[in-house]
Amino acid sequence: MPGLILCATQRCGSTMIVEDIRNTGVLGLPEEYFIPWDSSKKEVDWVAALQGIKNKAKTSNGFYSIKVMANHLPVIDECLKGSRFDTKDSNSVLFPRFREAFKDCKFLMIRRDSIVRQAVSREMSRQTGVNHATKNENDEHFAGNLMKGYQENYNKKTHYNLKGVGNEVKKISAENALWESFFESNEIKSPLVLRYEEVCKNFPAYLTRISNFTNVPLEQDLDFQQRKMVRLSNSVNDEWVKSYLKDFGYSV
Repeated sequence: MPGLILCATQRCGSTMIVEDIRNTGVLGLPEEYFIPWDSSKKEVDWVAALQGIKNKAKTSNGFYSIKVMANHLPVIDECLKGSRFDTKDSNSVLFPRFREAFKDCKFLMIRRDSIVRQAVSREMSRQTGVNHATKNENDEHFAGNLMKGYQENYNKKTHYNLKGVGNEVKKISAENALWESFFESNEIKSPLVLRYEEVCKNFPAYLTRISNFTNVPLEQDLDFQQRKMVRLSNSVNDEWVKSYLKDFGYSV
């Protein structure tokens, strides 16, 4: 059965979407399975590891979903070099082994409208060590760097850093461009694009778009579970965005 690749960049809101997809029970069990991959580990059978990921990412109907960050692409492709995923196009397209490994998959691109807010979120995460939060202390969740039980003052000791935020703005732009180049190079003409801001306003309706895109029907009586995750962003994030704009001469 084919699968779905969630094409993401750090702090784009993808973990929220991952939780929603997992909660459907039919659209796979996406996660960042490629974090441990390292092409310097020559002793690893990466083809077998890939199959293990596909198996782990399946729901009971056989459909799998995997989240891939832009910075994972070159690593995955290098790990699969010299394997059965080498193709005659290996020297003419971008990340050809990655494409071959998922040739039967559809691609879903997750973006944020505000790259600055995404960059602020990255720098905030770097300073706090917190990437995600649940509403309640006893909530179980798959996400890493997790604060169980959201605390509004978790980031009060952070400090605005123009250089840090600015560097992340550049990285996010490059990572989005890398995904776009991958799609163009491999003639993937119609990836489904979801925007974080839109998804926040259209839960659970946006999941129907994914269902239609993948041709995997949702159960008619599906009771959409509320997310355990809650939004991390608060007034500190808002102030950082204002500071960043002021640094470029825009008063808000």
